[in-house]
Amino acid sequence: MGPTMPATVTRDGPGCWTFRIAYTSAHWQSWRYCRRDRRLLDLGGHVSQRFDFTVFHYDSQVTSICDPVDVVLIVGAEPGTTWSQSCTSGKGSGAAHQAGRATFVGTERLHVGDTTVACDHVRWTRTTTGAQTGPSTDEYWFATDTFLPIRRVWSLTQHTAGPGGVTVTYEEHGRWDLTTLEPRR
Repeated sequence: MGPTMPATVTRDGPGCWTFRIAYTSAHWQSWRYCRRDRRLLDLGGHVSQRFDFTVFHYDSQVTSICDPVDVVLIVGAEPGTTWSQSCTSGKGSGAAHQAGRATFVGTERLHVGDTTVACDHVRWTRTTTGAQTGPSTDEYWFATDTFLPIRRVWSLTQHTAGPGGVTVTYEEHGRWDLTTLEPRR
């Protein structure tokens, strides 16, 4: 992942938007969020990755669907409030199911450039089963007033059956921080 990771926010209906970030030229993700009542909802997303194993390349395009719709954040939750989350990525024999708990950590103040932003901090701890297996932890800080993602810190380990019966283990640990609140068009 590079020192800069371009991100875009695109309005997508009343109270909804799509957030897309390019981690590298070979890896991007997007999520569709909607604010409904006192909740921020995850209406699914997409992940695109290109793997280079020297002797062969593998392109992965996966759609993630949360059914029922996943609650990302509950407005006004008390620190320590938890709720269940469950999403599926991929289809058929290649599907992976992520399930676990979200915890509202609390409201914190983060710096974005020269501006201090009140943020709601939520932590997701999930286990993946199916075509991929392994644990993940994901933390987000969303601007309290707009739900704009301000920071993400994550760690995951995924095991997948590879060619010739070999298990491929993929680990990813990362962090990004929004550096400006000034929109660019």
